[in-house]
Amino acid sequence: MVFGSQHADFLVGPPPNLDLLPVYHRLGLRILQPTYNERNVFADGCGERSNGGLSRLGLELVERMNRLRMLFDCSHLGVQDTLDGCEYSDFPVATHSNARSLCDNVRNRTDEEIHAIAEKGGVIGVVAFPSFVKWTKMEQGERPTIEDVLDHIDYISDLVGVEHVGIGLDLIEGWPLERHRLLDRRPDIWGRPTPQGTYDYPEGLDSIDKLPNLAKGLIARGYSDREIRKILGENWLRVFRKAWGE
Repeated sequence: MVFGSQHADFLVGPPPNLDLLPVYHRLGLRILQPTYNERNVFADGCGERSNGGLSRLGLELVERMNRLRMLFDCSHLGVQDTLDGCEYSDFPVATHSNARSLCDNVRNRTDEEIHAIAEKGGVIGVVAFPSFVKWTKMEQGERPTIEDVLDHIDYISDLVGVEHVGIGLDLIEGWPLERHRLLDRRPDIWGRPTPQGTYDYPEGLDSIDKLPNLAKGLIARGYSDREIRKILGENWLRVFRKAWGE
């Protein structure tokens, strides 16, 4: 198990106190995003209208993360923030994002971002949340399939190489309906819920026990055993070992 946080608001204060970061690191934190969709003192999230990039404090946060050999996660960041992170971070990744060229959602990464992550040796973890895979009429009961998820793996592999693709499904099971209702505030990101008020994951990959279907799908698409091992985990292990050692 690896601890990660999808925002750095616990360092904001007032006043901001980056000296707390080593404390969280000692408690096990190894992956950190500066912000989650919205703007904070470190960065602009992907859900903001602006695309300002990392602030001066955000750049200082990256510098301190580098000292601790922490992974810089850009999954919920704006485009310029991702590019800044890739420039200044030693270990940039996208733990759970897809290719925006296939699904035009701000939560997904542009080709430029994918190239920037790959050039630093990072990995893009393909995500299964429905509106990040493919826009469908969820409110009418439509949803993507595992084939649509595999399309993102194909796309990123073709763009930057299979060495930079991983799995980051963001699979959440057993959420109470009240938690689902938090998402319908931003249909431009999360899409609209099903008639039952839920956000159903792709057919064939809607439960953790369906995970073997990914391997079967990769085999059917002609990936070699070595390539499949890389996608299913070895690529992430490479990044982890580079950052943290054995």
